[in-house]
Amino acid sequence: MRYSFTYYWNAQRDNAGRPVGFFDGYLPGHRLEIAYRGLVEIAEITRTRDLLDLFRAAETLFVIFNDDGRRPTCYHGPSMSVGSVVEVQGVCLAVASYGFERVEIWQSEIGLCNPQWISTTPCPQILR
Repeated sequence: MRYSFTYYWNAQRDNAGRPVGFFDGYLPGHRLEIAYRGLVEIAEITRTRDLLDLFRAAETLFVIFNDDGRRPTCYHGPSMSVGSVVEVQGVCLAVASYGFERVEIWQSEIGLCNPQWISTTPCPQILR
């Protein structure tokens, strides 16, 4: 089963310029940057697409973006960590200290990531 996704890096900083997502996780209103967009493929358990499948897709993306051997060769940005958010089929899931939690990001300013994070090397269409 394939799902569209957007990986958002938590770019919120404190007054000293330190990223706060690592410590606070994602909080509504944190500034986010689009780090990567694509499709992720996961094995089908049931014929119905439900929230459990979206969490499984998010977990697959966490593994991909934290494993140099599986990370897209065109992506040179940070790994996925506490405070990052992944939107899978319109459902937003924030990386928590253990697993993911469902969140809403409509209060957040969303910008583009550092252009150096994406190279000119063609990116894979589907991540597995």
